[in-house]
Amino acid sequence: MKQFNVFYVMFFSVLLALMLSICGCSNDLVPAQKTSYAPPQDTGIEQKETDDKDPVTSDTQEQPVPLPQEPETPIVTIPVPVPPLDNPPVIVPPLVPPPVITPPEDLPPLVYLLEINELRTEYSSTSRRAEYIEFKVKQSCNLNGISLHIMYDPKNPFIYNFPAIDVLLGEYITLHLRTLETVSVDELGDNLSLSGGTDSCTTARDLWISGSVKLLHQTDIVYLQDSYGRFIDAIIMNDAPNSEWNKNQSHFTAISENLYNNGMWKSVDGQKPTPYDAVDTSAIKTAATRSVSRYEKEENTHTSADWYITATNGTSPGQPNKE
Repeated sequence: MKQFNVFYVMFFSVLLALMLSICGCSNDLVPAQKTSYAPPQDTGIEQKETDDKDPVTSDTQEQPVPLPQEPETPIVTIPVPVPPLDNPPVIVPPLVPPPVITPPEDLPPLVYLLEINELRTEYSSTSRRAEYIEFKVKQSCNLNGISLHIMYDPKNPFIYNFPAIDVLLGEYITLHLRTLETVSVDELGDNLSLSGGTDSCTTARDLWISGSVKLLHQTDIVYLQDSYGRFIDAIIMNDAPNSEWNKNQSHFTAISENLYNNGMWKSVDGQKPTPYDAVDTSAIKTAATRSVSRYEKEENTHTSADWYITATNGTSPGQPNKE
C-alpha cells in the first residue's frame, strides 16, 4: 500500500509538471497586443502650468552636465589673385590739340638744304621699277622739319616728313614712292648699303613709301618746305602744255602763283609762270626708263630751263644725273 502511494505521488508530480509545461508554451504562442498612443483627455481638472525658464527640479535628481561647445571657426574668404592679361587693353589717351607754334620774330636765314634733282613719274610692274624723287644735299644738316609736298590731288595732297637723320653735303637721297620688296628698308643711319630692292643704291641713302599707290604724275607740282613753312625748292611739270591748266589741275594756278611770289618758280624771262612755263614731260609717255633730271652743273634758276628729259635707260637714282 505504501508503494502504491509513492507511485501515485510520482505519477501526479509528472502529470503536474507536464501540465505546467503545456501552459507555458501556450503563452508564447499568443501574439502580443499592440498598444496605440492616445493623447490625454481633457478631464476638466485645471493643469498647473510649469515655467520653462525656471523648471522645478528635485533635489535628488541628477542634473546633466552640459558638454563644452567648441567655438565656431569664422569663414574667411581668400581673394583669388587675378593673373595679368596676356594682351592688356590699350588705353588711348585723350586727344590733346596740338600747341599753336608762333614763329619767332626774327626767323633764321633761309638755307637751301635740299634740292630736287631727279624724278621718275612712271611705274613698271614687270620690272618692279617704281616712281621716285631724288634729292641732293646742298648743306650738311639734319632733315628734321623738312617736308615734301606732291600737289596732284587738291583734296588729298601727298606730304612726306623727312626723318630726323643727319646728312652730308653732296649726298644723294632717293625717296622711292612704292615699296615692292621686303628687302626695301629705310636707311636712317650711316650704313647706306642696308637697303636692297630695285633701284636702291649702295652709295646713296634710300627711303621708301609703304604701299603701292601712284603718287607722282607727269603733270604735277612738287616742292620742299622747311620747319617754318618756307619754300626750299620746287618744280612744275606739264605733259600737255597749254595756255591754261585743265579742269583737274585748276588748283595749280594758285600754287604756281604762290611759288612765284616766294621766288621758287617763274618763266624764263622772270615773269609769273603759265602752264607753258612748266617742264614739258610729254616725251616720257609711259616709259619707266626715262626721268626728269636737273642740269646738276648749272645754277638753279627756278625755271624750266634747269631741267631735261633723259634718253631711254637714262634714269640714275642715287647717282649723278645722266645727260
